Amino acid sequence: MKNLPLLLGSLAVTIIAVVGVAVFFTKQANAPVKPVDDTLLISHAKHSEGPTDAKATLVEFSDFQCPACGAAEPYVEQILQKYQGKLRFVYRQFPLTSIHHNAAAAARVAEAADKQGKFWQMHDLLFQKQSEWADVLDPTPNFLSYAQVVGLNVDQFKKDVADNVTDAQVTIDEGDGNALGVNATPTFYVNGVQTDLTALQTSIDTALAK
Repeated sequence: MKNLPLLLGSLAVTIIAVVGVAVFFTKQANAPVKPVDDTLLISHAKHSEGPTDAKATLVEFSDFQCPACGAAEPYVEQILQKYQGKLRFVYRQFPLTSIHHNAAAAARVAEAADKQGKFWQMHDLLFQKQSEWADVLDPTPNFLSYAQVVGLNVDQFKKDVADNVTDAQVTIDEGDGNALGVNATPTFYVNGVQTDLTALQTSIDTALAK
C-alpha cells in the first residue's frame, strides 16, 4: 500500500483533467453561434421577398428537383404567410447536378422567367409540378407548358433559356453556397445562423424578439 498516495494523486489528476475537458466542451456547446458573412449569404442574391429592413431574414439554398426541397416548400410558404411584413425571404439557387439531372435546367428556367418578372410564379409552379418533370428524360415540353401557365412570352422565354447568360445568377448562388460550405438542400439560415426546417419558427421568433 506504499503506492496508495501515488495512485490517489494520479486518480485526482485524471479526474481534474476529465472535468476540465467536459467543462471546455460544455462551454463550446453553449457558446453563441457566429453568423456567417452577409457578403456571401445575401449581398449577391437576386431573388427576395419581404421588407429589406426586416429584423429577421430567412435564406434558403435550394434545388428545384430536390425531393426534400419540394416537401419543405409548403411549410416554408406557411412561414412566409405567418410572418408576412416582418420577415425577408431570400432564395438562392443550388442545383445538385451530380444527383439531379434536371436541376440545372429547372434553375435556368426560373432565371429565364425572371427576365419577364415571373420568377416567383415559376418558382412556385416548378415545386408544385415537381413530380411531373423531375425524372423525365427531357423536361423541355413541361417547362414550355409552365411558361404559358405563368403568362410568359414563350418565344422570348425560349431565347432566354437558350442564352448562356441566363445561368449567371445560378453560378453566383452556387459559388456563394460552396464558399459557405453548403453541401445539401434545402439549407436554411436565419439572420446568418444555419438552422434546420424544424427550428425555423423558433429561430425567426428569437430574431424578431431581439
